[in-house]
Amino acid sequence: MRTPHLRPTLVLTALVLGAGGCRGVIDSDERDSAACRQTYEFGNHGCARVVALVEAPPPPWPALSRWALHVRSARPQLGAGAVPVREPGPGAVPVEVTLYALPAPGDTASFWIVAKLLEDPRPAQVGVPLPVFAADSVLRVLRFAAVGAVPPVDTVRLTLRR
Repeated sequence: MRTPHLRPTLVLTALVLGAGGCRGVIDSDERDSAACRQTYEFGNHGCARVVALVEAPPPPWPALSRWALHVRSARPQLGAGAVPVREPGPGAVPVEVTLYALPAPGDTASFWIVAKLLEDPRPAQVGVPLPVFAADSVLRVLRFAAVGAVPPVDTVRLTLRR
């Protein structure tokens, strides 16, 4: 005699075991943190890494300020995006750029790397950009590695000036 609940239980067990098996593959990729990760989004083809050495301008600074660091493709049609930098203050700032449209693994592409020290006047006005107190930018060719490969780390020096 068959029980009506046996079949859904088998299906649920197979799904749980299958998901666990996929997780094991992801874990093995995460163990090598230097390799480009497969994010399974938008056709991720690889990554590049750059360390921005941000030098602060001489004081005095504004009473309230914010740091900003952006990495943007010199060719807008290139599908690439940098992971947002949480604390881009002065010093070494690591940045990872993911390439979503890559003609061939191991290619290069030009990117603007921009660091700014922004004044943070109060009260803040929505939709109004913060005034730039000091900035610097560099156009750099970044070298990309395929998913699973380790990209070379490029270093860029940015000396902020008023």
